[in-house]
Amino acid sequence: MSKLFQLLVVLLFAVAFFTVPTQDEYSVWLKSKIKNESNNNFFVNMGVNLLGDAIIKRTTVCNNFIVASYCRTSLDSNNNISAIGAYNRFVLINDK
Repeated sequence: MSKLFQLLVVLLFAVAFFTVPTQDEYSVWLKSKIKNESNNNFFVNMGVNLLGDAIIKRTTVCNNFIVASYCRTSLDSNNNISAIGAYNRFVLINDK
């Protein structure tokens, strides 16, 4: 491998390591996603603002894999939300 390619790979992993999103960042992202999905419905927004943090923190498990994180929110046996976080962003991978 060329030195430039090796340096680029190391740089990408270093940036990924320092930008792994936290569970608190996941909570903010998920609340925003819920509000957007409801077309910013007043009652949904109010409920998310009042209860969102408590419910999400209680029902979410996040695993850190050094350069990325995996978060899963289990609202009940039929409703699960999963996302992968990297570079300070989340990507929804499962929404049932």
